[in-house]
Amino acid sequence: MRSAAADTAMAAGRTPSALAASAAFDLVTLAQARSGQATRAIARGWRDGLGGMRAERGTRTRGERKAAAERLVSFREAFHEQRRLGRL
Repeated sequence: MRSAAADTAMAAGRTPSALAASAAFDLVTLAQARSGQATRAIARGWRDGLGGMRAERGTRTRGERKAAAERLVSFREAFHEQRRLGRL
């Protein structure tokens, strides 16, 4: 559901970047997990998230989306933070 969350939280121009970062994280997760269960769970998450993006878009104000877009960091920074936290 990160895709729906990304679209809800991001200004329209930043949504593709947020989706790309989410996809990169999922690819890293799949490379580490290497299980059918993880693959199915991630695929369901993308299916549900992409399907829910339109409905979720209006749940945040333009200002909230702009503030979220300003907090977006590179995949490298996010990956290092997840590693530091022991999540990857």
